[in-house]
Amino acid sequence: DSAALDYTICHKTRHGDHDVDVHLGDCDLADKDVVIIDDIASTGQTLATAARNAQSAGVASISCMVTHSLLDSKGEQSLRNSGVKQIWSSDSISHPSNAIQLAELLATAL
Repeated sequence: DSAALDYTICHKTRHGDHDVDVHLGDCDLADKDVVIIDDIASTGQTLATAARNAQSAGVASISCMVTHSLLDSKGEQSLRNSGVKQIWSSDSISHPSNAIQLAELLATAL
């Protein structure tokens, strides 16, 4: 299958609105291009923590893809400071990171 990709599922423990631990799972991320996927990005702390952990694992690059982006400039900067090069989101919420148009996908599914 040409679409087969390596993946891991992260485990998150939240200690408050801005304090979160993210365990990346048992995988070798060294020298890999990583895309971290999440449903909602608000403060960006979960993604930033995951990105920092991925950096520590020696990844080649990090991008983030979210379904609903509520990131403000501070949240986006936090991701950039954590090593994230690209941020993509769907257009479910208008945001500069919108790269995935949902209208046709939803119309086809319905």
